[in-house]
Amino acid sequence: MHGAEVVPYAIGASQDKQKPAKSPKNVHFANIKELESCRPHLDSHYPTPLAAKAIPQNGSTTRRYTIDEVELYFSEDRPELPVGLRDYAVQKAAKRENFVLCGFTHTRRMKMGLTTWTKCWAELYHGILVLRKFKETVQQKRSLVPVASSKLKFLDFKDDILQVDYLYQGRSETSVLRFPTKQDMLLWWWAIQVAGKVPMEPQLLHKCMSRTSLTPFQIQEGTYQIDNVLFPKCIQPTLNPLQVKKMLAPRGITHLLFIRHGETENINFRVCDRDKQLTQRGEEQAKITAKHLNKMFKNSNAAKRPNVTLIYGGLRRTVETAAIFARKMPWITKKYECCFLEDGAPKNIDSFQRFDYRESMHKMAFQNICRWDGDEDLVRSPKGEMENYKIVIAHTSFIQFCMAQCYDVPKEIIQLVE
Repeated sequence: MHGAEVVPYAIGASQDKQKPAKSPKNVHFANIKELESCRPHLDSHYPTPLAAKAIPQNGSTTRRYTIDEVELYFSEDRPELPVGLRDYAVQKAAKRENFVLCGFTHTRRMKMGLTTWTKCWAELYHGILVLRKFKETVQQKRSLVPVASSKLKFLDFKDDILQVDYLYQGRSETSVLRFPTKQDMLLWWWAIQVAGKVPMEPQLLHKCMSRTSLTPFQIQEGTYQIDNVLFPKCIQPTLNPLQVKKMLAPRGITHLLFIRHGETENINFRVCDRDKQLTQRGEEQAKITAKHLNKMFKNSNAAKRPNVTLIYGGLRRTVETAAIFARKMPWITKKYECCFLEDGAPKNIDSFQRFDYRESMHKMAFQNICRWDGDEDLVRSPKGEMENYKIVIAHTSFIQFCMAQCYDVPKEIIQLVE
């Protein structure tokens, strides 16, 4: 019996053909000149309503993202303690002889597993927060919360709850505060950061503590109200009878000049990159603007040399723009960095809350920079009116916010053109 012969598997002629090789793909990277010649187009969609969330939480959407949403979503994190000792807001708060801000809040008390909330009237001073229970009227008894070395933590963005950890008489204490709205919580968060950096003056604090507590009805006329938070207006100094005539003289004029930082490297992808520097074109823009302002100050009718203050944010592009202004303008007498003119948010604030965070930052900047608060000269020169100028180097979003506040229009309809 012959063994069966194994025939190898034969491959058909039709299967011998190999697939045609794909042609190689070429990738072209744009150079800097091509990027600078490209200009972004205006949005062709309707602006996002204010009630809409910045970024949908379910990860999907039926509409396009706005420029602000993209910028906030990809923005880099900023330090958890954004306020420095030499910040403009700290320097301005130190000049006040009254509270930094005040308003209503609720304090949490936990006992035997039960949680209760008590309505309180809160007043924030230099380095300390004063809480008084509110039952139809403000109670005289008060609780003190030192904020000079406190740590703030957002416990719940949904219920607007903020935790304050502090040292009181050598012991670690915690106060949990609940606010009416998210904007109120963020405004208080900013104000506590600023008040904690201001050196505490015992005499001034004792004077404020010894008086009868202010009530909402007593101070309403002397404050600016932002949402449910009250900021003090300028407190007039005590007048000497011999100086009354002098103090009642007309006050000097303060001009606000808003300037956007120069062109940056990320012109085609508008996000908050902290280290992006100015392009050559951006530096030329800053030099031309400074030259124009020098000419304007030189041709002004003021008899005295104008008093010019430069205020800028902490991002590299605004710092570089401010440095060019400082070199080219001999009129500048004071320079300040302001934490409210930055962009981005701390790491503990997720992308869903960053729109509200920036909104509160704009409100604090408007209150501290744009409001007259007594730091300008009260008396004009006998030969002419003293003119003060504040040059504010900021981002587009804050300039749009200020214009919207001045003209009482929605921010979305304001467009800045070159």
